[in-house]
Amino acid sequence: MLRLFRHPRLRDIILWGVLAVYLAILAVLAAKDPELLVFYRNSLHPELSLTAVLVMGITYLYLLATGILCCFYRPVKPEIDDEKLPSCTVIVPAYNEGSYVERTIKSLLYSDYPTDKLEIIAVNDGSQDNTWDYICRGANLAPKQVTTINLPENKGKKHAIYVATKAARGTIIVTVDSDSSVKSNTIRSLVSSFADPQIGAVAGAIRVKYPEQSFITSLLDVLLVFGCEFLRAAQSVTTLVLCTPGALSAYRKSALLPVLDEWLNQTFMNRPALIGEDRALATLILRSNYKIVHQSNATATTCVPRTVPGACKMLVRWTRGDIRENLVMTKFAFKNFPPRNVRGWVLVAYWVALTQNLILPFLFVPAFFYMLFFGAKDPVIFLAANALLSLTWASIPAIIYARNTSLRKAVWALVYGALCPMLLAMIYMYSFLTLRDSRWMTRELKNKSGKPAINLDTPLGS
Repeated sequence: MLRLFRHPRLRDIILWGVLAVYLAILAVLAAKDPELLVFYRNSLHPELSLTAVLVMGITYLYLLATGILCCFYRPVKPEIDDEKLPSCTVIVPAYNEGSYVERTIKSLLYSDYPTDKLEIIAVNDGSQDNTWDYICRGANLAPKQVTTINLPENKGKKHAIYVATKAARGTIIVTVDSDSSVKSNTIRSLVSSFADPQIGAVAGAIRVKYPEQSFITSLLDVLLVFGCEFLRAAQSVTTLVLCTPGALSAYRKSALLPVLDEWLNQTFMNRPALIGEDRALATLILRSNYKIVHQSNATATTCVPRTVPGACKMLVRWTRGDIRENLVMTKFAFKNFPPRNVRGWVLVAYWVALTQNLILPFLFVPAFFYMLFFGAKDPVIFLAANALLSLTWASIPAIIYARNTSLRKAVWALVYGALCPMLLAMIYMYSFLTLRDSRWMTRELKNKSGKPAINLDTPLGS
């Protein structure tokens, strides 16, 4: 049986079969007493259940509005005239990355971008393994294009990007994680968006490099596709993309330099803010009244954790960064709020939605377990009703994932929708309660040998 689960196609078919059985069980439970599927009829506290349904209804309205905006999204067509393309510097920060950084440099060198306008800066951020050797090997493939920087001690990803940006010659700065690979058209597609002078940054599309490696990588691929092709695509329509992912993003250097020192020296609760650097940079650029868009045809594949502990560490880091920047955004979202500025209204709407996302887990996780053990007339029916709601919500990422992959793989989006919301809510709660912690958590060396210190289980960027 375990061998079957190692084969991606058979694993997906088995999951579809399990899902069919699961739906049949839910149908049997629903037939037991259909009226109890309505929350307030199954509750010993109907007024509280109606309030919960109302709040959830507002959440679904937000998802509906996001879906409508998403339908209007169109990526910018890549510029075909090399003369119109600006000079570009790609920065690759690396820490304990081993051979992956060489592969990243190789993928960048295959880019369909004018050689005389493309500069690559690879930074070794005081790695304790042989990352520097692999950076040098990658640089030797094109010494005139690739510049190397060897920092004597590890000071964090922010510092590595800062040093490289100061040394960059390009008018556009692109950041690529050292465990990511880009397609040949990625840099051209990403940079083409800057034809609009109001664009300050562009977010690329991120996919998991080996999505069928494990259950965890498959679910994380759903998360990334949903984030890029649904949430960021909708935000791009309003030119207010809230996060420029570290794995692949581009910045106008003239927009970046004025906020670079503030970004490097950012603190949170009197401690250096070492995580969420991509979200923080997007916040500062939006504060400067630049537009940020998403470019779906500029893609990078990146390594993600393949185990539950590794995935939880990464998600905790991401959510801590998100919560911090939501709080930072409060300082300027309402400042000099222009009542006739549509973009200002949208920014406030995003702030309200993000604040709701922070509050809801603290309300619904305790409420869920209270209803399950004390407040429901029939706990089994209560679970069945929640399962139906989860699958209904999961149809949104399932449609998006099927469009970007295949109908067969869409089952992972349904599994994600059925299993992950509660887990993500608890991660959000834990992240908030440990908000001061800025540890990266996924970059520690596992041994002191000369072998690469990490593998697919330890991603660099968020």
